[in-house]
Amino acid sequence: MALSSPARAPQPLLLLAVVAWAAGCGDSARPPRTRSLALSRNGQSVVAVVKKGNREYVVKGDNQVGGEYDRVGTPVVSADSRSVAFTAQVGRRQFVIKDGRQTGKRYDSVNRPVLSADGASMAFAAQTGDKWEVFKDGARVGGEYENLGPVALSPDGQTLVFPAMAKGEWFLVKNGVPVGERYNTGGLGEIRHPVFSPDARSVAYVVRPNGICFVVRDDRRVSSEYTEIGRPVFSPDGQTLAFAVTHGDKKVVMKGDTRLPGEYHNIGSLTFSPDGRSLAFGVCTGRQWHVVRDNRRIGGDYDGVSRPVFSPDSRSVAFAARQGRRWFLVKNGTRDRKTYNRISQLRNSPDGKRILFAAARGGSLSCVEVPW
Repeated sequence: MALSSPARAPQPLLLLAVVAWAAGCGDSARPPRTRSLALSRNGQSVVAVVKKGNREYVVKGDNQVGGEYDRVGTPVVSADSRSVAFTAQVGRRQFVIKDGRQTGKRYDSVNRPVLSADGASMAFAAQTGDKWEVFKDGARVGGEYENLGPVALSPDGQTLVFPAMAKGEWFLVKNGVPVGERYNTGGLGEIRHPVFSPDARSVAYVVRPNGICFVVRDDRRVSSEYTEIGRPVFSPDGQTLAFAVTHGDKKVVMKGDTRLPGEYHNIGSLTFSPDGRSLAFGVCTGRQWHVVRDNRRIGGDYDGVSRPVFSPDSRSVAFAARQGRRWFLVKNGTRDRKTYNRISQLRNSPDGKRILFAAARGGSLSCVEVPW
C-alpha cells in the first residue's frame, strides 16, 4: 500500500499540557512545549516530557506521572506499557521516579533507569560524592566504584550488567560480580555500550583503553582495533554483530568481519532486518543525512533521520526524517504528506501490519499508525 494512503486515526490523548496552561496561566504566559517523546513497544502508551516555564513534568496518555520538577530526563517505558520511569531533579539533587513515586533516595547524579519488559524490575546508577553505585529494585548490586558506564538489564529482569571502574581499572560487572578481563586505561579509557543478544544469553560491549577501541563478546575479543566504535547490534539470531567504526577520517560499518561498502562523515543507529540479511542505517555525508540499506540509498537528503525500522517480512523500510523544524515519515523512499513537530520511536504494531510512532503536532500528542 502506498504511503500516501490515509493513516489510521491517531489514538486520542488528552492535551494535559495545554489544559494545565489554559487553566492556570495568564494570556502573557508561554504555553507548555513537548521536549521529548517515548512510545511503548506495543504502541499503547505515548509518554512525553512537557516544559512549562521553569518546570518540567511527564504525561502518559491522559495522566500526569509524578509531580513537577526543575528537570526531567527522557522517560523509559516498559514493553507492556504499564510502567514509566525517569530521572528528576530538584535543586542540586537527582532521583528516580517510577510510576509516579520516588524510588530510593536523592543523589548528586543519577543515570537513566532501565526496566524489564514487564516493568517489574528497574535498575539505575547513582553518584554520591566521588562514589558510584548501582541499584536494582531497591537493593544495591555490587560495591562502590570510581566510575560507571551504562546499565543494561535483560528483558526478563534476571541479568544485570554494567561497566565499572575501581583502582584505575575498567571491568564488566554481571549481577554484582566482576567478570572477564580488567583493563588499565590510565584514566583515559572506558567500557561502553553493553548490549544483550535477543535471547539474553550473550553480552557484547566496546572497550576503549588508551585511545583504541575493540568489541568484546562474552569475555572474548571479536573485532580488530579502531579509533572509535559505535554501539554494537546483534542480528535476530544472535550470531552476528554489526557496528560502525572510525576508519581513518571516515566512518564505515562492519558486519561481523566484513566491511560494508561506503564511507561517511557520520553514521546513525544500525537496524538488522528480521531475516538478518539486511542492515539499514542513517548516514551523513556533509550537512545532510540519508538512509541506506545494503549500500542502496532510500529516499532523499534530509536535515536529520531516525533509526530505520523494517517490516516483519523484511521487504520494506521506514524512518522519520526532518526538514527544517518539521518531521515526517518516509516509507520505501516515499515521503508522507503529514508533518509533525516531533516524531519518536518508530516500531511495528503487535500484529505487524502497521508502523507505529509517537508524534507531537500542535498541542496534541498521539500514537500514529500507518499501514505497511
